[in-house]
Amino acid sequence: MSDESDLDMDFDEEKREKEEDDDNKDSNQAEQNGDSGSKKKSSRRVAADSDDSSVEDSDEEMTEADKKFIVDDEEVSDNNEDDEDEDEDLDAKRRAREQRKLLKRKQREEEEDLDEDDMDLINENYGRSSGRKKGGRLKLKKLNRVVDDDSDGAAASQSRKAGQGSRSRLDDMFEEDEMPVDDDREGAAKSGKADRRAPAYDSDDEESDDGFVVDDDEGQEDREDETDRDREERRQRQKEERKKERQFTRNLGQQYGISDDVWHEINDLFGDGSDYDYALIQRDMSKVRLDAVDLDNEDDDYETESKKPVKLTDIYEPSEIAERMLTDEDEVIRLKDVPERFQLCPEFPPQSEEDLAREVTHVESSLLAAITDRSHPFTQASPTSRQSAITKVLKFFHGEDKFEVPFIALHRKDHITLVDRDAQFVGTLDRVTLWKIWDLDIAYGALEVKRKACRNLITELRTSPELLGSSAVQSVLLNDSYIDDMLRTAKSLEDVADVMAYLQLYYSEEIRKVEESKGRRREQKRAMRRSEYAEAKRLGIGEFVKLFGVDVKTFSESISLMRALHSPEDLLEEPLDTAMKFVVEKSAFSNEQKVIEAARMMLAHQISVDPTFRRFLRKVYADDAVVTVTPTERGKREITPLHPYYPFKYLKEKPAHKLIEVDRMQYLQIHKAETEGLVTVRVFVEEEANLLEDIVRNITNDFSSELAERWNDERRRCAEKATKEIIFPTVVKWFKETMAAKAAEVLMDECRAALEKKLDVQPFRRDTSQDEFEDEEEANRSHARVMALSWGEGDPKEAAFAICIDEHGRVCKTAKLSQLHMRDIKRQDHDAILAILREFRVEVIVMGGFTLSTKTRLLPDIVDSLERIYDDTSDRRSSRRRDIIKPSLIMVEDDVARLSMNSKRYVKEFPDYPPLARYCISLARRVQDTLLEFASLYNADFEIGLLSIHPLQRLLPDDKLKIALERAIINTVNQNGVDINDAASLPHRSGTLQFVSGLGPRKAGFIINRINKTGGKLESRSELITKKMVGRVIFMNAASFIKIHRRHFKRTNTILDVLDNTRIHPEDYDIARKMAAGAMDLDENAFDPDDPSGHILELMDDHPERLNNLMLDDFAEELFRTSQDLKRLTLRDIKDEIIQPYHDFRARLTMTDVEKIFTMLTGETEESLLGMCVSCQLVKVFDRFYKCRLTSSGLDANLQLNAAPVSNDNRLKENDTFQAVVTRIEMKEFKVELDAREETVASGKWLNDLSIKLRDKQFDVGLEMDDKEKKTVQPKVVPKQKRTRTINHPFWKNCSYEEAISQLTGPSVRSGSLIIRPSTKGNDHICITWKVDEGVFQHIDILETNKDNEWTLGKTLMIEGKKFDDLEEIVAMYVEPMAQHFADARKHVKFQSGSLDDTFRFVDREMRSKKRSSYAIINCPNKPQCMYLVFQHVDKSNARHEYITIVPDGFKFRNMVYKSLDKLFDAFKKQEAARMKDAAATAAKARAAAAQSQQRAQGGGGANPAYFARPQAPVAAGGGGGPPGMRSGPGMSQYPGATGGLPQRPMGASYSMPQGMPYGQQQQQMQPPPGMGGWNSGPGAPMMRPNMPSQMGLPVRPSPLPQQQQQHQQQGQMGYRQQPGPPSNGYYGR
Repeated sequence: MSDESDLDMDFDEEKREKEEDDDNKDSNQAEQNGDSGSKKKSSRRVAADSDDSSVEDSDEEMTEADKKFIVDDEEVSDNNEDDEDEDEDLDAKRRAREQRKLLKRKQREEEEDLDEDDMDLINENYGRSSGRKKGGRLKLKKLNRVVDDDSDGAAASQSRKAGQGSRSRLDDMFEEDEMPVDDDREGAAKSGKADRRAPAYDSDDEESDDGFVVDDDEGQEDREDETDRDREERRQRQKEERKKERQFTRNLGQQYGISDDVWHEINDLFGDGSDYDYALIQRDMSKVRLDAVDLDNEDDDYETESKKPVKLTDIYEPSEIAERMLTDEDEVIRLKDVPERFQLCPEFPPQSEEDLAREVTHVESSLLAAITDRSHPFTQASPTSRQSAITKVLKFFHGEDKFEVPFIALHRKDHITLVDRDAQFVGTLDRVTLWKIWDLDIAYGALEVKRKACRNLITELRTSPELLGSSAVQSVLLNDSYIDDMLRTAKSLEDVADVMAYLQLYYSEEIRKVEESKGRRREQKRAMRRSEYAEAKRLGIGEFVKLFGVDVKTFSESISLMRALHSPEDLLEEPLDTAMKFVVEKSAFSNEQKVIEAARMMLAHQISVDPTFRRFLRKVYADDAVVTVTPTERGKREITPLHPYYPFKYLKEKPAHKLIEVDRMQYLQIHKAETEGLVTVRVFVEEEANLLEDIVRNITNDFSSELAERWNDERRRCAEKATKEIIFPTVVKWFKETMAAKAAEVLMDECRAALEKKLDVQPFRRDTSQDEFEDEEEANRSHARVMALSWGEGDPKEAAFAICIDEHGRVCKTAKLSQLHMRDIKRQDHDAILAILREFRVEVIVMGGFTLSTKTRLLPDIVDSLERIYDDTSDRRSSRRRDIIKPSLIMVEDDVARLSMNSKRYVKEFPDYPPLARYCISLARRVQDTLLEFASLYNADFEIGLLSIHPLQRLLPDDKLKIALERAIINTVNQNGVDINDAASLPHRSGTLQFVSGLGPRKAGFIINRINKTGGKLESRSELITKKMVGRVIFMNAASFIKIHRRHFKRTNTILDVLDNTRIHPEDYDIARKMAAGAMDLDENAFDPDDPSGHILELMDDHPERLNNLMLDDFAEELFRTSQDLKRLTLRDIKDEIIQPYHDFRARLTMTDVEKIFTMLTGETEESLLGMCVSCQLVKVFDRFYKCRLTSSGLDANLQLNAAPVSNDNRLKENDTFQAVVTRIEMKEFKVELDAREETVASGKWLNDLSIKLRDKQFDVGLEMDDKEKKTVQPKVVPKQKRTRTINHPFWKNCSYEEAISQLTGPSVRSGSLIIRPSTKGNDHICITWKVDEGVFQHIDILETNKDNEWTLGKTLMIEGKKFDDLEEIVAMYVEPMAQHFADARKHVKFQSGSLDDTFRFVDREMRSKKRSSYAIINCPNKPQCMYLVFQHVDKSNARHEYITIVPDGFKFRNMVYKSLDKLFDAFKKQEAARMKDAAATAAKARAAAAQSQQRAQGGGGANPAYFARPQAPVAAGGGGGPPGMRSGPGMSQYPGATGGLPQRPMGASYSMPQGMPYGQQQQQMQPPPGMGGWNSGPGAPMMRPNMPSQMGLPVRPSPLPQQQQQHQQQGQMGYRQQPGPPSNGYYGR
């Protein structure tokens, strides 16, 4: 091209000089070799375009030197053929290489000088991408190619082999199938033409080799002996390498389920990885290099860099990789032939038959305890039948096939049948029971792991060589079968923990030795303190414990069996006397009393860790415990009758069995309230005294002697200590956790059932029975065409939207309806709607909205529009009647649509649509297929958890809620199957595939990616195996739940197996074909090999009822006799599937019930309205009733005259607001009935009635009344009108000052929150209380003027003389600006959160450390509208503070208002600097005047008359600061050698202080002249003037500065001492 030629021609003089030098060298060499002098032109190929004419045209402008190196291909070929001298040829090649270096260096320098537009043009001509990223910035991409600089051919070959062998797994992971070689390019390579263009990484052009420079001249010396075959292999290898490099910019995550759109999004966020291209090049690319290789190095050989394998973690963030499921662990899960959900569960060791039998027993007992319905098939079945079914399920889970719950429920019914004791069939294990077995299996596996660990520890203790000398092991543990029995019979993790606690207590030292010998004990950073029990045991107190005569094991057995098996024997001496023998001097047991106490402690611990005793007490609590709930002080305030925790606020002794059987989820609420600090929960046994009495009776004997009583008393103390202090708290904790876990399981079940109920809806299907014409295409369509309409909030200023989607769920038409609500001109929008209905043959219209306007205004308009479809009788309409469908009109719940309209998923899919349009799309898709829309919410963001599935779902942890909702979707998806080709071609319909049995999000993404790579469609289920999408195990689990529908292949001749669109599993295809052949009287072996199920299709289309004539029971017996297959129930399922393939058992989609529509449009439910006090507004007055409207929801309401709030003398007027109680709800009419009588509303009767309705049966009303009486010591008399006054504003609350403070207190309430409340100043005032900061609140008084009556809000509102029109203006223009100013102040770097004293210390510390003045700001609790400005100057005695007032306009300080704190601080520093400078100048003038007066007095022999005219005081003892006879005066200090002694000034005293006056009296009586800057006038004078007596070595009177500072601090002032001027480095630190 011309541009490249221009670059090649642009050589500088230096290059031409070098060429001439090279020519001279060639001439000299030719003369020496006897050459004739004719020079051969070097065979150098240049990078040029295929158009040779551009090169020839550019030759005219080239210099002679240029033409020496730029020749066409024919000249190169001729020169190659006419080479006569090898040395001369090598020399020419060397010169050519040097020239190429110079040429490319020049080109690079010119590229750096070119602007971006020129570079774009050049790159375009060269076939390169511009490299410019978003924003127009150019970025040149360089790939460092690995080249082989070894001249030895063998070494190069070895290097290539090594590089090829070191390819990493990640490289192979990203490698795609090889593509054919381009013959034209190969021919070009053979002809020697090289292409210098940069690589064009176009994923669509697989056969393009543009962009690579194959310089055959480089290393030509090493390939002189290369054969044609070797050369061809080398070029083929280079072509493959170039092809691999083009793949680097492709979607590297396709094999992992990442779509192209998601990959592009990753590239947009993190770049396309071009900066790391060098890291992705294979090691064996040693012969390939690009034009971007750095040629700055003058050496002939290129640098070879060894590349290490690169992982995605080297390029992308780990969190992004984990979110996209691209980690190594995800790859293992994706490729392993084990169901994904199995791999995510913990792995347990294989079981023996004995272990399996124990687990079956455990699972059976747990299921019987969990299933409370006595009519359930599992409870009616015989024990043998139950155990057999459980055994088979567990084998399915643990076996090689790894069957999941959906597969077992559908295809292994015959193995999990249940029969009663009479061998009568009662049912099968349903999905819910199978999921419970799944959970119990996992729990039992964890139990077995703990049991095995404990058993291994016991074995190590018994066999460890380190413990051969241990008496505890040799004499006790080796022969102790008790611990083995306890471990074997353990049924829970708590039972195993009991055994471990037992071992830890008795054999703690031995366990430590074993762990150290095995190297398992972690090194402790510090020495662990020996436990009190171990210390007592070491010092021999254990021997004294044995003398108590208590056999703990026998005692535990006695109490658990309630049999008198234990009777201890007493010693013949007193306990104290016996304890004297075990006293250890200089220890913690130095006297008999301490020994007794230690023995009690040891015996109590031995009792408390006994496994039998612990199991007994847990059983007692589980059966007989009661729960009592008491509110905390905070709970008493917050838990009102409207609070969800009120029903159990004062719960009294509720039995545990009621919490398990009746109120099954209440304890979860109680547990949540306890964790929030609102209540305290006490769990105890109601007959606890009797229980303790039984325990004491079993640990003591019946002897009646005084000695026996004393020993029994010691045993009683041990038992009480063990129970009350150790075991009871532990058991109570276990009880609370167990009850919460059981309640959580119940709530999980209910959440699952609630979601399944929402999903139990078919895709909308129009009733075609009334159609005049039949349409085969309509009948074969899987989904309906839907239009969604919504007006959103119903605001007249906002437009409505109509969105139409086709049968694939894609948007095909949108319409913005701006005139739909206008009565006169809405015809245009109606016509637009009708045009969409006709054009796209819409089958159903779904309506949604956020307010009642949807029902009252939009719905009637649409109904009217639909009526016009068939009302038009014109000829044009009649001719098109076949193309017209009268759509259905429905309303459905819009919870998913409300969530989707602002979700990241929908914003990404529809970025240009407004939220209301996205709302309509989601609403339409829900009508089209509810399951698909819900499944799409189960994503990485867990959006489905944001839906309101169950009222109590917030009590569940996220992981448990996720499991519950996932199982609901799994059950529904596997019941209805997944159209795999729909999922592969439509991303918004791919969400259900991950819930198919055996799959998960990783495997589902992998399958979809493979389908798209291998043709885009799956023709049969068997292709899952043949195309290597899944393995055998996954295929067995998933095959029957994947549907292959014929509508995807209606335009092809593909032969499909009709059974691939049924629930019949491929393992039963032969059985189904035989059944169909038998029904049709065909030879079962005469199947068409190309279409073995063709006769089944004929049977389905003609007479499927023939299958009912088959004797399936006999067929099942034959199958069992021949192949031992249980297929009785399976055969019935096969028959049903052939008759109705994949019949949808879900309910038809119809209009949502009234209650849900009522909640959707009003946000209210029967629980939230009925019996509640609401705010109402009077709309119109009629003769017998008032027509009202609820201000919160917009519901219409009727208020009868006899239920009005006032008498007839003062009737309500239109637009008046008042409080009323809802007495009745008419959901169909969207109306309510009200009662606003004073005895109902003002007296609180409605609240009392509501409280009675909500209270639990165990509610302690007496305790609640006692608390109310304690709280109401002196009830306040509140004016009647203040209790009932209501203002229509969201922030209005009828509450007092204290209640407003209480509601705004707490970390959950953000600063700036406010409450508008009544004022104590009367009905012409209201008050705004808003939260400045935690503990700081401001109350703003608002005066109301221009009031219509006492109840209404004034039309003009005033705050400190400033007028406002309404409350919104006050909030927006007055409160919110101040809140923002306070927020800005708290974010400022100078803000401190401590007290005033703390801030004083802070600024003093800052001033001393930084040697400059310091300042800070803090809140002012006493003045909520103000803040303190605390500051201190350098070398000043103490800090001081001033006020900053926050006003709506900014920050007010020293009568000036500043827009920001920074401007305030700047002004403050300037003012301080100017003030200090003026004070210093004034003080200097005063000192000079005083010195002159002193000199005149001394020179004239007398004192200054004016000076001595000031009041005098007697000199106090010690009052003078100078030597005897020296006067105190304002003069300067005495200089050495000066004539006449000058009096010296006490430190800190004023320079104008009279002479001869004591300092204390001077301070009290003297005031400095104005501007003199004395102590009482603030800081001014410096600490010490130059050449003061202390500096001259003269005696100085002690300074009274500390006392002075204390006085000023008490007075709230700061002593200010003036300085000459501000220091050079500034007073304040920024």
